[in-house]
Amino acid sequence: MATGACGINCDVCRLNLLGLCTTCGSGKSHEAGVKLAAQERVLGDTCPILTCVCMNQKSYCMRDCSQFPCDNFTIGPYPFSDAYLEMQKRRRREWAPRLDPLGKPVEIPDEYWDVLQKKDLNLTAAVSETEADKKRCITFDFLDLPLVLDPDGRQLQERQKDGTTRPLDIPLLTLTVLIYFKTVDRLFPMGKDLISTKEMGGQGDFFTGDHKLRKTTLLNRFAGDAGEFAQAALALGGNQIDMGDAAWVLYPFPRVAVYYLFWDLDSEYESRLSILFDRCIEKIFTPPMVWELVNLVNARLLSV
Repeated sequence: MATGACGINCDVCRLNLLGLCTTCGSGKSHEAGVKLAAQERVLGDTCPILTCVCMNQKSYCMRDCSQFPCDNFTIGPYPFSDAYLEMQKRRRREWAPRLDPLGKPVEIPDEYWDVLQKKDLNLTAAVSETEADKKRCITFDFLDLPLVLDPDGRQLQERQKDGTTRPLDIPLLTLTVLIYFKTVDRLFPMGKDLISTKEMGGQGDFFTGDHKLRKTTLLNRFAGDAGEFAQAALALGGNQIDMGDAAWVLYPFPRVAVYYLFWDLDSEYESRLSILFDRCIEKIFTPPMVWELVNLVNARLLSV
């Protein structure tokens, strides 16, 4: 598909079909360089969007750039309307999926709050390497997000740079956080026994069909570009590890790790991605919640 760096699909443009215009291609394509040279020659200037993606070695603004939509889109007359750009800004702030494995809106049972309210939160904080304050709130980081869990107020909040907090309306994140803190009861080992979803006991066969871990979007975004994945992983507090062609471990909770292992395209195989876990994750999350946890981590990787 001939898609320009700005997101325009040139295959469905009549100008392209008539041979009156050619695609700009992605910011890393040969077509992009040809288009910039033609614009400079014919117009005496170049498209700021195409110039930017080429200079910053991004392929597509909407997929690859954390600054989208930037001033190149909002100040210039092309290619999107103000309403479309506002929709993009709004929905990008709502980064987490809102549906469960059955495709239904995520719901948070009241009993999860009830269980957490009755726990010794100081002990819970100790075994999860988080902090509990005098107000019975637990402070921790979910990847790059500084959070506060308030069991008595039944609310998940985000800590702001000025020290204040704001409520978070992200049901899947709240549900995952509640399940973690109501379940964790000891310091589990990390990095010693890694497993894939195929090796999970109990409901290990859950990860089939529509419940396969969603890797395609990550491969579309990062395959063949280890540097881009490294930037995203570092932004989320990840650590590089010596596995595969490129591998990183991310920590959605201080004592929960998700391992991402990439293998690059070669003469025999396409680019591949494996996602692994410490075996102890089975003691904290059911397979459906492991699936949801990976969705959350993937969403953060794609949003930074």
